Amino acid sequence: MAFYPLLVTTDVVVRNPKGQVLVVKRNIDPFRGLWVNPGGHLEKGQTVEECALTELAEETGLVVGPQDLKLINVFSSPERDTRTDYQRISVAYLVEAPDGWEPRLNEEANEWKWIDPKDVSRSDMGFDHFDVITQVRKKYPRRTTS
Repeated sequence: MAFYPLLVTTDVVVRNPKGQVLVVKRNIDPFRGLWVNPGGHLEKGQTVEECALTELAEETGLVVGPQDLKLINVFSSPERDTRTDYQRISVAYLVEAPDGWEPRLNEEANEWKWIDPKDVSRSDMGFDHFDVITQVRKKYPRRTTS
């Protein structure tokens, strides 16, 4: 049996106090022009938590600690990424954004918006991020502010 190369990625769903989730419009391939969650590839020597926190800070400017990460699920469908060089397995987390926070994007995205999770459209989303957001709705129901 031959082994197939695997890469590990992290995705982070950021939710605001209104229950909306952050999506960013991807400015690089694959899925250029589609909406995605912040995230990226695990680097040598990183834990998945460190990867999630680093990618979140680099791609949105939001700095949180490991205690703020809520595990959503592991996503491992071979079809989750259109690149065929390696299969990518993603560990996805939820982070609650502070009230009034707005992202500062890097070069990987050129637009951002808050969206109600029930209004997310599969056809507008890159990777399997529609499924990731759907899992958030099931596992961590919408929070309310007082």
